Amino acid sequence: MKLVLCAVAFAACCAVPVVVAQTNLIPSATNPGDAKQVPGAKASSKVPASAVADTATTGATIDPAKSMDAVLTGIEKDVVALADAMPAEKYTFAPKNSDFAGGLTPKYDGVRTFGQEVAHLAAGNYVYLAMASNSKPAVDLKTVSEGVDKATAMASLKASFAALHQAVATLTPANAFQKAGRGPDDSMISVLAGGMAHERDHYGQLVEYARMNGVVPPASVGKAPANPAK
Repeated sequence: MKLVLCAVAFAACCAVPVVVAQTNLIPSATNPGDAKQVPGAKASSKVPASAVADTATTGATIDPAKSMDAVLTGIEKDVVALADAMPAEKYTFAPKNSDFAGGLTPKYDGVRTFGQEVAHLAAGNYVYLAMASNSKPAVDLKTVSEGVDKATAMASLKASFAALHQAVATLTPANAFQKAGRGPDDSMISVLAGGMAHERDHYGQLVEYARMNGVVPPASVGKAPANPAK
């Protein structure tokens, strides 16, 4: 019974298309925790394996370096692919109030261009790296932030992710929660996680910039529309 509940909970939070039919197990009248077979009940085997925790590894301790690197790799894949998909001539694009109609009153004065967003992400990665290691940034942040053409911004972005991977690889159960960063409760791993949240934040902005220019984010290519036309 617990396994089925876990599958349903996982599907609910991760939008996994899971079908859980009536199980043929019910608690025993004498022992509610003891499941018994219900005569005539129909069972279903349509729960995807991906929606059910691997009982052989559930509860196992995962190395923090491997766990965080897996998250970072997923973010890097999406961000770098999107930055590369935007044509070089569109790196100067920034939304303008006049781009919108239909009674909207947008406020886009002074927002970053696409190239500035990519360069900002690269510089931000180095800032979080410095905080995680209680050191100064390894690059000149002004230089990185001002390299907004596609070739320069892409090179800085890739280099910053490579540096992040190196830092994440140093995480251990012993040092992951050692004091780091600016806040009183910041640790090495929480600062690096904050950097990943920052990447996802700006990735969302880059997605909108790209779509406004007819570029579908590579991570969305081939996927069914979330809001199909009716």
